[in-house]
Amino acid sequence: MIVSLRRLTTLALLAALAASASPPQATAQSTQEAEPGQQAQPGKPAQPVIGLITRSEQVNPYFAALRRGAELAARDLDVRLLSATGEAEETVGGQLAALDRLLASGARVILITPADSRAIVPALARARARGVLVLALDGPTEPASAVDAVISSDNLEAGALAGRYGRALWEAGRPARPARLALLDLPAVGVVGAQRRQGFLAGFGLAAVGAGPKAEVVCRLETRGDRVSAKAAMETCLSRSPVDLVFAANEPAAAGAATALAAAGLTARIPVVTVDGSCLGVRAVADGYFRATAQQFPGRMGEAGVEAAASWLRRGQRPDPRINTGVSLVVARPLAGVPSIDLQAGLAACWGGVPDLANGIRAYAYPASRQTVAMVQAAVAAIAQRGEAAIAELHGSGGSAEAGSAAAGASSLFVLTGQGEPLALPLATSSAAAAALPNRERLLEIGASEAGRGWLHDRLANPAAASPLWRSTYVERVLSPQGSRLLVGRSQLNSPIENAFLVQQVQEAAALIARRGRAAFPALRDRQGRFVFREVYVFVLDANGVELVNPLFPALEGRNLIALQDAEGKEVIRDELLLALRNGSGWTAALWPDPRSGKPSRKISYVSRVTTPEGEILVVGAGVNEPLAPPLGR
Repeated sequence: MIVSLRRLTTLALLAALAASASPPQATAQSTQEAEPGQQAQPGKPAQPVIGLITRSEQVNPYFAALRRGAELAARDLDVRLLSATGEAEETVGGQLAALDRLLASGARVILITPADSRAIVPALARARARGVLVLALDGPTEPASAVDAVISSDNLEAGALAGRYGRALWEAGRPARPARLALLDLPAVGVVGAQRRQGFLAGFGLAAVGAGPKAEVVCRLETRGDRVSAKAAMETCLSRSPVDLVFAANEPAAAGAATALAAAGLTARIPVVTVDGSCLGVRAVADGYFRATAQQFPGRMGEAGVEAAASWLRRGQRPDPRINTGVSLVVARPLAGVPSIDLQAGLAACWGGVPDLANGIRAYAYPASRQTVAMVQAAVAAIAQRGEAAIAELHGSGGSAEAGSAAAGASSLFVLTGQGEPLALPLATSSAAAAALPNRERLLEIGASEAGRGWLHDRLANPAAASPLWRSTYVERVLSPQGSRLLVGRSQLNSPIENAFLVQQVQEAAALIARRGRAAFPALRDRQGRFVFREVYVFVLDANGVELVNPLFPALEGRNLIALQDAEGKEVIRDELLLALRNGSGWTAALWPDPRSGKPSRKISYVSRVTTPEGEILVVGAGVNEPLAPPLGR
């Protein structure tokens, strides 16, 4: 079936209009590891110092979103935030060392996501005895009174929502026996996983792990809260007993379970419910890998922590001992008696994924991009719930422009099958309309990625002008209720440059380098290839500051630029290296030669650390000069 798409449902139009009207959410530059000895500017009072210790962002992007929320609040409230996050902070020993460093750097407030809710308590007690305010984020210590306040979602409630949905889902099939449950726990040293498990069991109707009239736990295994250990745990559970439903205590563990179930051909038969609510998690609900995720809001936790800290530092106002940042259950199929939100609402409030700077459509600075993303996501949500019937509801009478004109269809939706065949086109039904679609190989590649969504940029001939038209296409993957994997997309012409474009370019280049090492460089240098879009290009540095790839300024390749300064004396390359090597990724701004004129203008860049298969550490980045540059951190 090929139809013409021109109109959205009322819901989709409202979502698109809301996206265009609502202001973009600003973000701040990345906060670095604590460094002693930084001085206040002359004539300006020293900013009060807040220390943030989070668990590894590499293990779970949840903590990156939490840190980002804290950074936003710190910028707005004019306080200095020093953060410690990484593999070391995944252990209590690493967190103890980070605590000592932050206190030595003058931190008067400590925000911490405890790696071990009991073992960290003595060190926190010593800090409080020195007059330091200590706030636990994401979950409590044991006892909770070991800190001045706990700022988190209610993990019991989050688990209970997942449990209630799981029970309703099971009972919808009118079973003649109790459900056989598999539980994939978080490490026992933390209280968060235990609370989520307890909430799930209560929501399903079990007082504790064991058997009851509604369900029995046939397998319960501890994981590290990551994909690898959870996949192994799920495989073990499947070898021990038949399973009807899986509860994973966080989304990385749920992803591991889903991977094992997919390999066994059990995705459709064994539902997975979980807690977190990341953008990838909501995508997994849309694709059918998860049936529900209890969405928490780590960015709100970080913001609330800094706000409470600033109130205490400046006004002596102590925070309430318990601050609840809320939870919502995201589902594709609502069930009676279980409060939930739909995929569209979940995508609008999600965190992490691509783009990683803000939540959902709020990551975009410009109305055109926000409208495109909102329209695609509304169509994705409709198709996920109603399948081909939703496509029929969305179609219109077609465009008035000549069939096959790429420009004519640039602002309309299209739908492709998982093999790239057109199911719905933006123009009248014709082979020319299908030929006018963006590169289908790239569309399928984006659809097959872990995120299942992203942007594609290509050139179009422009007979009316010397310069070509640039087409930017946003595409998302969706699984219909009939089990068909589809791609929904929308194009726009000469789009303003968005931060999300830079992030995706860097992430895709880094992934290529991680697979192929320096053999990836020719593809990055190709000025007609995917890594050069308008004046956006990818550059690569080694850890010493030698430029390895620069397609627009090839004369810089092979030169050590570590001491290079911009027009204001800023050591640009050194700053980019320090940011990427310390934090993993982040944003910088400098005065840099414009590729169009060669004259210095403000340039923003996104940089990220990557390791080649040979173990070489490189920094890959992409940037854009004014006037094309979007607001930094939007």
